[in-house]
Amino acid sequence: MTLHETYTGPDRTYTISPDPRLAPGRLAQSIVSVQLLDEHTGQPPSTEVVAQSAFPLVTPKSTVDGLAGLTGFPVRAMPLLRNFPCDVDFTVRARRYLPFQTTVHFVNQGSFPDTFAPRDLGQVRLHRESTVLRGRVVRTTATGILPVAGATVSVSGYWVSIPSPAVVVPPNAPDLVSLKPGIYIDRTAGTAQIRRRDFIATADVSELIDDAPAGSTSWRISNRVGLAPGEILRIDSSDADRTEYVIVDTVTGTSLATQPAQVTLRYAGRLDHRPTAHIERVTLAAPGPDNAFVSDAVPGDAVALAAGLTGIAGASTVEIDDGAAAPEYHAVSLFSVVSDSNGFYRLPALNRTGQLELTINDGVNPPIIVVVVPNYELDQNILDIALN
Repeated sequence: MTLHETYTGPDRTYTISPDPRLAPGRLAQSIVSVQLLDEHTGQPPSTEVVAQSAFPLVTPKSTVDGLAGLTGFPVRAMPLLRNFPCDVDFTVRARRYLPFQTTVHFVNQGSFPDTFAPRDLGQVRLHRESTVLRGRVVRTTATGILPVAGATVSVSGYWVSIPSPAVVVPPNAPDLVSLKPGIYIDRTAGTAQIRRRDFIATADVSELIDDAPAGSTSWRISNRVGLAPGEILRIDSSDADRTEYVIVDTVTGTSLATQPAQVTLRYAGRLDHRPTAHIERVTLAAPGPDNAFVSDAVPGDAVALAAGLTGIAGASTVEIDDGAAAPEYHAVSLFSVVSDSNGFYRLPALNRTGQLELTINDGVNPPIIVVVVPNYELDQNILDIALN
């Protein structure tokens, strides 16, 4: 039955037949939304954010205020939501930030499309891409500026959030380690642990046959001698900037183990590797003591914020494990270096810290303390330090 409505104005009367009110699930609307903030400033990113999704029939949207989401007609994008759950991939990227990547799970909604509950992910704090802090330690003398060799430059404290100048906030203890490459998967504070883990190389070696770009989960290698699911491979051990430890998930090949084989990896590699890259099968030595994470880590983080560094001093490699997902392995560096004969120093890759306290000690004069706010818009920060 057609419904009519009558409206009377000052000089005429209108009779209309309005369209029926659509069910919420049939209306164009926000399906997923999130507010993105810089973890150091608490403010929206100063650069444009770009939302992405491969899910069909949704439109990514974003604003300069750090708002991002997916819009569309729910009944078209998720027509079976009444009876079946639905997973929607969602990624947001911004320049010089690590991407926010998640899968948004919609449980089945029994009254859909008469009702629809969108997903608001709330506030998410983006982590910065890493930067490097380097410079020169010098001393001003009566005869000019001279380099200071052998000066120790150390991170002696840090703040994740940049504190207000009006408030005195003591720094966190400098229990942070630099990882190479960055974190492979999300790791949660309270469950994730970091500990020293040395490796012993075996006699089983092979080499890469094809390119293995960062993000690849499958490698073609020259042989599968000694390989089985769960084995650990070290690739490019002669190049510290490309060395990576990966876990074999599956291995397939001919009946001869000495022939080329295909391996799939538990986690996608984070570094680029070229054909002929040297591959070794390694075994684990006894683990060191556990140190808990004090802050969640996301894929790509170059720094782990720990509750302590017990057993890690002097380590070259560490294991990160949460007791649920497979562990991961990284080369490790601590944030304490010594200036060279020309006074130059370089700290390892850094993120997760909005403000740093550096202590510089030349072993002769009283140490000095410098507070630094890294500029993560740059891949390198230059900080020259003048001693008295």
